[in-house]
Amino acid sequence: MKICLIEQTCGLGDILMSIKIGCHFASQGYRVIWPVEPIYKNLSNRITTINKIEFPWVHDIYDYKQTYEKLSRTQISETTEIDGVLYVPIRRGFYSNFGTNLRKTCGHDEANMLSKFGMCGLNHVNWQTYFDLNRNIKKEKELREYLNINLEDKIHLVNNTFGTPPRWHETLNTTIVTPPNLKRIEMKVINGFSLFDWLGIFELASKIDTVATSLVFLFEKINLSCTPTVYSRNKKGSSALQDFSLMKKIYDKEYEYKE
Repeated sequence: MKICLIEQTCGLGDILMSIKIGCHFASQGYRVIWPVEPIYKNLSNRITTINKIEFPWVHDIYDYKQTYEKLSRTQISETTEIDGVLYVPIRRGFYSNFGTNLRKTCGHDEANMLSKFGMCGLNHVNWQTYFDLNRNIKKEKELREYLNINLEDKIHLVNNTFGTPPRWHETLNTTIVTPPNLKRIEMKVINGFSLFDWLGIFELASKIDTVATSLVFLFEKINLSCTPTVYSRNKKGSSALQDFSLMKKIYDKEYEYKE
């Protein structure tokens, strides 16, 4: 079987949106191997892709590991076939020919995300349809109980952190205030639970304030009770506007945007 190695180990939002790319090559008969960071090592259990994609832990033992590590140390930024393996470094799409041309007409964030598709001869349209979430209702209930949340509670969900820990972890500079009639729940890493276990709380929330991060990509796949407010990543002025322009282009649902 033909082998396709995809390089984009981190950034859950980047990974979820780019699943369309992996499915494209899988539909062409490739065995798609997509190594991910340890924090996403259970990704295969939490999503189902329309075409098979393998998501091994990048530090574990998996087929073609040596080939992947060798290629990932290069500066290759185009979809390239080497020694019978198709290498797709979407992490470096920004530096591809498509990305270089795209940077002439749009901002950094838009070029960075959309060039992943362009370097593969694709576009981002309908990226949400290429995977489904495998929800663990038992774990969602356990998390609600751990946080002392009742189904009748009016929740204000606040997420002011972003990045892929432990490599990158940053906190939003903006102070988010909770209305007096709502119960504030601040997101945090809790041992024994993953980001996917928060899905039920996302749906329950009467108000959501979050920095622009992977949560919004998950919002696209569930039934929300409110319109979330999304904050730029500590950016001001034109950079923030460029981010919001990209968000409005890649998301189907309505969101409120704030710097």
